[in-house]
Amino acid sequence: MGLNSNCKTCGNKISKKAKWCPHCGESHLEPQTERVMFLLTGAAVLFLLAGFLGGIVNAIIK
Repeated sequence: MGLNSNCKTCGNKISKKAKWCPHCGESHLEPQTERVMFLLTGAAVLFLLAGFLGGIVNAIIK
């Protein structure tokens, strides 16, 4: 286990695979989980934006 990352809260070095910081106890999501959450959030925003813009276009057409 290499020290490949810094804790987002206290700044101490932690392992890339660590689920929590051994210094301050702050939990950290795994990088893959963060990426999936980012993609899902982006998809939800695009879906809502498409619905909003679709409603405006339909109102203008009618």
